[in-house]
Amino acid sequence: MPILGTSSSRGGGTPTAPTSVSATAGNAQAVVSFTASSYTGKGSVTYTAISSPGNITASGTSPITVTGLSNGTAYTFTVRATSSTGETATSSSSASVTPVIPDYALSQTFNASGNYTVPAGVTQIAVKGVGAGAGGRCGDSGSSNSGGGGGGGSGGLFTLYDIATNAGTVYTVSIGSGGSGAPYSSPPSSNQAGNGGITTFGNILTANGGNAPTGNSQSGGNGGTVSANTGTLLSNSGAAGGSGGDGVSRYNSQPGNAGGSVTYITNNSNIGSLTGVGGGGGGGGGGGYAGGVENITVNGKSGGGGGSGAGASGGNGGGVSFASSSGGNSGASATLGGGGGGGGQGGGLNNITYAGGGAGGTGGTAQIKVYVK
Repeated sequence: MPILGTSSSRGGGTPTAPTSVSATAGNAQAVVSFTASSYTGKGSVTYTAISSPGNITASGTSPITVTGLSNGTAYTFTVRATSSTGETATSSSSASVTPVIPDYALSQTFNASGNYTVPAGVTQIAVKGVGAGAGGRCGDSGSSNSGGGGGGGSGGLFTLYDIATNAGTVYTVSIGSGGSGAPYSSPPSSNQAGNGGITTFGNILTANGGNAPTGNSQSGGNGGTVSANTGTLLSNSGAAGGSGGDGVSRYNSQPGNAGGSVTYITNNSNIGSLTGVGGGGGGGGGGGYAGGVENITVNGKSGGGGGSGAGASGGNGGGVSFASSSGGNSGASATLGGGGGGGGQGGGLNNITYAGGGAGGTGGTAQIKVYVK
């Protein structure tokens, strides 16, 4: 007795059309399932799944995997039965399905250096991270022409995705440190913070957290930079911090610039947007106005706020009165990725007595998150 659809028979019938055709979408492919034909003819029957649109085909027995499809395009499928004599019948269409790139799932978060081992069954990873921001520059002493503290440099930020890998592969993760704001010292040109930290994932990606402002500069530091040796990189480094006030008539500090943004990966929204994560550096500290007279008090102005994201504010400028002067406040420390605030300028008294400026705030920390699929 013949086995339907596969064995030989002494009859001469034509294969009936396969029935109950269904499809399940995957990444650029679909798996087509069906019920085999009723057949009483000679020889075997083969089955071919056919896509619409595109007429992309694959042959075999149920289920058949059809590859080479376009993600985001809706497809239906029919299945054709072919006997050894070339006689054919075609099924009704399946319901429509749309192949998509599968979402990544969060695998591990690194707030400190360590190693990442690719789990079993994983063939691709994505990496999202933020470089450590630089600290703000210290404020100057409160003479009539001294500048306020400079803004902090911001953290670099990145998303690197679709890295082909093998289970068991080990990547070394290095988390850089945000720069610290230096205390006041003389000459003011030495009052600058360290640079932002360097964050790496294996030998395939590096994020530089950005540089602090140098010398007597009132400007913010440079934004971070990112380089990659593999995968697809979506990146926009964080912006520099704002300028500090000049300590005399133009004592209003400028705010930090907005942080960079990275568009989330299409069809992988669980990795999310990185808008503003890097954060602008904090604004510079306001200048202390020199030359208090009698009992009149002239106070320094506050530093500008950080940019959107994780930038920190600059410190206040020092107070000035007839009897005393006070130093500027330290800039605020930043959170994840941002630049530290600039230190406030020290107060001055009758151009004779000056207090030291406040320290710049510490830059924000770095972080790496690893996703898998």
